[in-house]
Amino acid sequence: MRQKKIVLSTRFEDHNDNDLFAIHSPSEDFFLAFQLNKTLGTRFINVTEKIKPQAKIPFFSRFICAISPVEAKWELIANHFKTISKTSEENQLFNTSIEEQISLIPSLSKVDYFLKVPKNDLSSAKIAQLQDLNEIQMVYSINESKIKQNPNLIFD
Repeated sequence: MRQKKIVLSTRFEDHNDNDLFAIHSPSEDFFLAFQLNKTLGTRFINVTEKIKPQAKIPFFSRFICAISPVEAKWELIANHFKTISKTSEENQLFNTSIEEQISLIPSLSKVDYFLKVPKNDLSSAKIAQLQDLNEIQMVYSINESKIKQNPNLIFD
């Protein structure tokens, strides 16, 4: 009887077919998505699963724009999750609140949002339109070398 032999390759192909842009903006996520829809003609839809605040499990808001099922999708992902915890001490009259901020990519903690688009889909004219928005302070491309492997980056 013949046995079938399967050999797995030790070489992995990493197909990077996306561009990643960093967005610095003090705006709320839904308002930024609205402004992107208005400016770029996209249709970002909120797909974030909200978790009960008592769980204190970080979640990062995520908006997806897919024009058709065949085309690659655009994603707007928040980089920050803020938790507010109230503590009470014996000698204090009022409760104190402590705000903690967790970043999706800790090495880029100054970035507020990430815009993931298909390779070469965002032209320099569209980037200029984004930079002209009052809600956006800065937009720039991020190299892969700046992003270290992080288990938080797997969404699907």
